[in-house]
Amino acid sequence: MSNEITVKIKMFGLMHFTKKENIESILAHGLQAGKRDPMYYLEKDMVWMYIADPVTFDAKLKEIHSKGDRKSYDVVIFIDGFSENQLSKMRYRKKPEAVVHIGTLKTENMIFKELLPFKI
Repeated sequence: MSNEITVKIKMFGLMHFTKKENIESILAHGLQAGKRDPMYYLEKDMVWMYIADPVTFDAKLKEIHSKGDRKSYDVVIFIDGFSENQLSKMRYRKKPEAVVHIGTLKTENMIFKELLPFKI
């Protein structure tokens, strides 16, 4: 991952879209890879997130809601306070401008917000 992306992650944090029913488990155990079938086998142990940049929030939400059952995602989790070890397990995907973390991700700074009518 480039230094520029790492700086953006430290500045803005990351966001993960999900369903409200998943919040309790995520806050207790972290974002866990493999909770849903991956689109490709190489994505099996990855958690997908986006940089929580207010400028791109609406576009990312629209992109998520355009993908099958993800239309029902009604919560966003904001995550920051990453350790260097956690950052080392992250990779940046240019398309769709996503950050993936290999394995479970949990920090002390994970808060959720309902999506409608929420905006950052």
